Amino acid sequence: MICEIVLTPNQAKRIISKAIIELSYVQKALQDGMMVIHPSSTTYFILYELFGKVPEGIWVSGVIKKGALCISRERQDLGTKGETPSHPFDFPFSWVLEKGKLKMERIKLGVLLNEMGPGDIYVKGCNAVDAHRQAGVLFASPGGGTVAQVMKAAQRKGFRFILPVGLEKMISIPIGDAAQKSSYDKIDKSMGQRVGLMPVNGEVICEDQAINILTGCTAVQIASGGLEEAQGATILAVSGEAENMERMWQLIHEISKREVRVPALKETDCSMCPRNKCSYFNLDAESRLKTISR
Repeated sequence: MICEIVLTPNQAKRIISKAIIELSYVQKALQDGMMVIHPSSTTYFILYELFGKVPEGIWVSGVIKKGALCISRERQDLGTKGETPSHPFDFPFSWVLEKGKLKMERIKLGVLLNEMGPGDIYVKGCNAVDAHRQAGVLFASPGGGTVAQVMKAAQRKGFRFILPVGLEKMISIPIGDAAQKSSYDKIDKSMGQRVGLMPVNGEVICEDQAINILTGCTAVQIASGGLEEAQGATILAVSGEAENMERMWQLIHEISKREVRVPALKETDCSMCPRNKCSYFNLDAESRLKTISR
């Protein structure tokens, strides 16, 4: 039996999140270990699937919006208060689950990485994935930001590094080649803050794999894109035994009957932004809007 399904980016993120939670080693970490989640529009849904809600505060740091590479207003506001982390180890906004319970206090990344070890899990959303399932993450600071520190620590300390990423972010060339084309130090001008792309080693999970984890069906991406609410959608051909296909349709029905969205982004204020490397930083508001809208 073969069926075709259409998943919006949010629906794909929910399916990926459900699959991550079902993994046996994730279940074990939730039971007696530590799970650290970097806030993002993808990992937001992991907390939603676990708790039915997400704590208030920073749920995303870097964003792509209005045609520009930017940071969230919540992160920007911290910069105006002088609270921007001076080093990736000082990043205090991770969601931390210890034995399945969400810790509400802020804990710096360096402290968390020191505590983590075999059996623990770190989860970070990605910005790109290639046909070989190599993932890439954008970074906006010298040295690769938090992701570089996490990758080094995972190799050294033996915890798992899970990388959820939707197939909407599939790029046409290998991640390594793309990274060479976007070296952070060589960018002369950018629509927004300049960024680099870093290849990231870890366990990449896309929605086709997630469907297999959750239902036993095989899913293959056959197309992408759409209009209106289906912008960025992924079209998949799904095959499997009748029982597994019924399980797949139940999954699709579950995520379709109630659309879950990330919170609306607050408007940023470029005049207050600490990212003075941004190409728009010295433009007045009217000129900036005209530039972004081109």
